Amino acid sequence: MRFHGRNGLVYLSVHSGDAASPLTCLNSWAISWTRNVTDVTNWTDVQHVYVDDLPDVAGTFAGFLDDATSQTYLAAVDGLPRSMFLYPDTTDMTRYFSGPVLADLAVTGNAAAAVSIAVNWVAAGLVTRNGPAVPPPTAGSLTSSPGLAVPGLFTPGAAQDPAAYAAAYAAAY
Repeated sequence: MRFHGRNGLVYLSVHSGDAASPLTCLNSWAISWTRNVTDVTNWTDVQHVYVDDLPDVAGTFAGFLDDATSQTYLAAVDGLPRSMFLYPDTTDMTRYFSGPVLADLAVTGNAAAAVSIAVNWVAAGLVTRNGPAVPPPTAGSLTSSPGLAVPGLFTPGAAQDPAAYAAAYAAAY
């Protein structure tokens, strides 16, 4: 399924531990999973060799200042995690990203534009992609994913052998 960005929606809890509620006046969002890698190259290696660390999950959402709510301000000033739900498309609310986040807030204004906000956030716990055909993350195991499928080798959502996957993926692609 493909989405247009005009139907996005972000929910954020007002206080830590509260249920999340919609943020108003937003017009953009981003989420990224990035990894740090460590160089483990030996003197005799013919190229650099790296090992991978845990993913770092972070993102942003931005829009215009609306003083009807203080959700983003409170999240930024008390340093406590908030529940976040990010819906790429509200026409299908079964697909979303969610998890606890720590948020920062920037408010910007000038004489030629509306006062805007930007919220940068980092994961304060497990942030996941949820929805149909998305297997839950499993610590220490490899699960199949739609973009890396190897026919006949995987059962969606089941723990897999990483070595077998690597060999089958290399052979298939």
